[in-house]
Amino acid sequence: SLPAPSDGAKQQPEHVKSQILAQKNQIATLQGQVDELNESIRFAPANCVENCVGWNERQREKQERVERMQAQLEEEKRRLEDMQDSARKQGFGSSVYDP
Repeated sequence: SLPAPSDGAKQQPEHVKSQILAQKNQIATLQGQVDELNESIRFAPANCVENCVGWNERQREKQERVERMQAQLEEEKRRLEDMQDSARKQGFGSSVYDP
């Protein structure tokens, strides 16, 4: 993020708000991808007879991808909290820091 101007001027509320909204959108998009991928994971049933190992291998790969995406999601949520915290400290109201 850009350093604050040395004259102590606050960031523009509209700018702060749009950054926070963009971050929220990013989180929502990522959450949607995680949910979608999670729902697509189907392990082969116990009575599976064909290509079961390869199938289950792919499902495990998807699970690992979900875990990585969830870690990124946590990271993005922390970033959002930092942005909101910083906006609160600058004295912005909730219409700016929690649009």
